[in-house]
Amino acid sequence: MAYNILNREFKTDEPFKKLTCDVTEMKRVNNKRYYVFSVMDLYNNTIICTSMSEHNDWGLVAKGFEKIPGQSEKILLHSNQGPQITSKAYYELTGQKNIVLSIEV
Repeated sequence: MAYNILNREFKTDEPFKKLTCDVTEMKRVNNKRYYVFSVMDLYNNTIICTSMSEHNDWGLVAKGFEKIPGQSEKILLHSNQGPQITSKAYYELTGQKNIVLSIEV
């Protein structure tokens, strides 16, 4: 279980210490719906990784996480309570990358 550790403290003095992520539905293009998963560093509000898919599923999130390197120091990652974000696979993957989860409640 994750808690709201970030607690609306969106500022940080160091890069790659506080991150946020979200899945966004894009407008339909050629009668197809697309979803984008992105991770933003709160140090400078830069998007550090993205993935896009026609499916809003675990694969979308897992593909985005491939681009986040494992860290020796813990990283705080804040998100909402979407279905991918609350899945067992998400908890396992973030644990492997030394990520501490913070979820908006």
